[in-house]
Amino acid sequence: MSFETHFLNQAESGQWAKLKLIFQWYSNNNQWESIKPAKDEAIDFLDAIAAEIESDNGYYLYTFMPSLKQQRSLAINHIKTWISIKPKLFFPTADINVYRIAVQLAIRVFWPDTLNQGEFGFCGPTTVLFDFDKRYPLRYAKCGIQLVETGTGRIELNDGGLGFDISLDRTEAGDWKTKGLPEVDFIILRAIRQKAKALVPGSQSGGMDFKFDSDPSHATTPKQIALLLDKAGYSDVKDDTIGWPGKAGQGTPSSFANKANLDRCIIYSRATITKPVIIMLVAVELADRALDPVAIDTSGRWDKANKLHELHWIVVEKLKYSGRNVTGRMVTWTESKDFTFDKPTFLKLYHGFVYARS
Repeated sequence: MSFETHFLNQAESGQWAKLKLIFQWYSNNNQWESIKPAKDEAIDFLDAIAAEIESDNGYYLYTFMPSLKQQRSLAINHIKTWISIKPKLFFPTADINVYRIAVQLAIRVFWPDTLNQGEFGFCGPTTVLFDFDKRYPLRYAKCGIQLVETGTGRIELNDGGLGFDISLDRTEAGDWKTKGLPEVDFIILRAIRQKAKALVPGSQSGGMDFKFDSDPSHATTPKQIALLLDKAGYSDVKDDTIGWPGKAGQGTPSSFANKANLDRCIIYSRATITKPVIIMLVAVELADRALDPVAIDTSGRWDKANKLHELHWIVVEKLKYSGRNVTGRMVTWTESKDFTFDKPTFLKLYHGFVYARS
């Protein structure tokens, strides 16, 4: 499979929607090993993305976040500078292609929602990384490059402020092919997941201790999500989840409690001075139905929604009531997807949220 045919030609001809679909297909079907761009192809690809970022093609985010355009341009240039010299690699046996890493980083700078979490309990780290990448693309690119080069990267919102290091040892990146994730996602998300465990073990925060090679996939605990955001430098971090198994003082919440909690979530999401991050805890069926409402039948499965492996973290934007419905946009599994649910259905699958401001 040719990188030029499948990726470079689409970028240079401005076929961005098609390129995103191709990228998602390769990410979701474990096909990255077959793509091996040459150095000059990777640089041409980065140049095409840089030109698109600098164009006036109406990306609405640039209106609300005026510095984002500059930050994305700087991030692409930083990646390009990195591969222009001979990059170092910390993981000698992981079969990592540095130019493929550069392409993956650039795509995620341009489209943060293409982060691929797979099926390994990485949904929590993905929600944290998505907001970091979306708001601070240059810092995201630097973190990824540092991690690949040295085994240690840093997630921080401001230089010299709060932040935390993430790291892997030399043997912990080699599973990316067998686990079916692009290497850049696998490396960064695994490092964040292990950092969450280091901050507070799952068994001490109402969940399970994370062991990548033996445990079934399960959700990062609310306390771990809140700590990751707090340590990164976010402010006003609030854990307002409900119905988490093992959370002190909580059993299965009533529909009234769910409704009151969702009311608060919508109020928080309306903030306009500093757009907050809303990381919502839901039954995995809610995300399934939003992404493919025809194929998913959840009848009779809601009783499972309080099990750890049935819980799922998503980023939610534009959340509001619309008549008798709950509407918004969720980010999960390489997609940003608008959703509409009637209130009773949504509340049955809803488990609260973690909130923070950058």
